[in-house]
Amino acid sequence: MAPPAALQEDIDGYCGDSLIGVSIAIAVVQTIVVAARFYTRLMQRVKCGLDDYLIILALMASIGQSVLYVLLVELGTIGRHVAYVAQRPEKLVILQKGLYANQILDFPFTVAPAKLSILLFFIRIFDFTKFKILAYVVGALVLGHGIGVLLSAIFQCSPIAYTWDKTIVGGSCFDQEAFYRYVSPPNILTDVLILLMPLPFVWGLHTRLGQKLALTGVFLLGSLGLRRPRHLDHPRKRNHHHRRLSPPELALTIQDVPSTAAHEDLQIPQPS
Repeated sequence: MAPPAALQEDIDGYCGDSLIGVSIAIAVVQTIVVAARFYTRLMQRVKCGLDDYLIILALMASIGQSVLYVLLVELGTIGRHVAYVAQRPEKLVILQKGLYANQILDFPFTVAPAKLSILLFFIRIFDFTKFKILAYVVGALVLGHGIGVLLSAIFQCSPIAYTWDKTIVGGSCFDQEAFYRYVSPPNILTDVLILLMPLPFVWGLHTRLGQKLALTGVFLLGSLGLRRPRHLDHPRKRNHHHRRLSPPELALTIQDVPSTAAHEDLQIPQPS
């Protein structure tokens, strides 16, 4: 029985060109922002630190995601309704392989390094013990979370090939929907902590109100990365026609702004 005309139109609908355009645009913006970061270092004659190398890692992984999105569009697996892909088993396998690669790149190599980079930046400019201890604790949470997500993404199915080939006899996967539901709260928690950590000390500075507001605005840009995790969407309701690109690319750009905007010789002392 043929599907209704409206459903068929939705199934056959295509928005791959816009996805390609957005992917390329985001990759270009990220590259410009990170380049501005290193230009600032060069102009101030400041040596690169671990936070800079972590941003490079995050940038490379994020560009890899953009390339992956473009390839998946060209291969006909995203940019259309998921029902369209499901009608073509060979494309469904390609889609599952692409999603598998994206899961590995997403949090472990894009988001986690960007978060660790901003924490190291905070440690450099907030020069007092209690703040540094808090930053190291949050950093340990981010690192542990990233390693856990990486291992879970790689070994979510046994054998690994069963992730994209469900015809393998005896293969099995853990409850992926439940995993991504419960793995998201720690990510949101560290987002909130990173967002709020510097604010009490910024407002404790003996400086003009305008400068306090400017610094607060820079740090609050991180709130743009807070979102309802897309992993909470039911897998049967995923719609690759309407899906937006995931915010790790935005998070990388936003989290790089404070380091570019602030002077490297800035140190914020403990408020009296």
